[in-house]
Amino acid sequence: MTTTNQQQYLADPVDLLSSIRQFPIPVSVKVLNQEKASARLDQAINDYREKRDELANTNETLEKLRKTHRALLEQSKAAEKAWKQDFMSSHGKQSKSVLEQQKQQAESRVQAEQHEDMIRLLEPKVEQLQLLTALARQTYESAAQAAKEVHAYSALLQNMQELATAEQAQAVRDCLEPMFEHVAIETCNDPLYMAQFGIDTSKRLGRGFLSHLNREETQQVDHDIEQRQLAAIGALFLKLLPLPHPSDKQQTVIPALSCEIPKDAIQNSMATVRRLKELEAALASVSA
Repeated sequence: MTTTNQQQYLADPVDLLSSIRQFPIPVSVKVLNQEKASARLDQAINDYREKRDELANTNETLEKLRKTHRALLEQSKAAEKAWKQDFMSSHGKQSKSVLEQQKQQAESRVQAEQHEDMIRLLEPKVEQLQLLTALARQTYESAAQAAKEVHAYSALLQNMQELATAEQAQAVRDCLEPMFEHVAIETCNDPLYMAQFGIDTSKRLGRGFLSHLNREETQQVDHDIEQRQLAAIGALFLKLLPLPHPSDKQQTVIPALSCEIPKDAIQNSMATVRRLKELEAALASVSA
């Protein structure tokens, strides 16, 4: 690769990756650069945190109402039990204790009903925030994955460019041809592989077997040879690389709160949108 070509590919890495048909390119790498991917991730994180905080605060209020509601019901039951016991033990007299316990029962029951109404009003709001938070988390996770891919592919390309321009790169390139030729010969002498074309490889003619194949079969063998050659050099390269280790630069996943709903609860996007509209209408009717 010439210096001019190297500069061109560094300026537009997608061109280089697209020229390698064996190399899969994520959509994120095609449409985003590192700056855009980072900005998109930052925006997604901010939006998710904002919705998550609102959900946490509203859900905390709802849980407090539920806890108070349960306590009021218990108080009402306890007061009812107490005045009935006092009433029976006093042989049916409405003593001061009986009247006070009856009053406590009524007050607790009224407050419990009020809290039940507040809970009923707030539950749709919490559900709405749960759905909005879940959608925001999906966007955040997608943006995080895209940023990770864009960074990884960019770093990979930059490091590979540095390796390709190192002093030993040309020497390595010069050594590939004999190895590639040996892979081609061994492929053509592979009895199991060539059996699909009806070839007996006992004579070990190597590339000489290609003369017995038609055009389509020859193209297939050439393609498979190339794949084996690339696999061989790739396996050797990976074998010589140091073992992977955790990086300090790895993204830290924001943990989901216990009040968030699992991601599989919103797999059906149409159903989620429909439910959000229903909740919006219900909340609007309360505010009207």
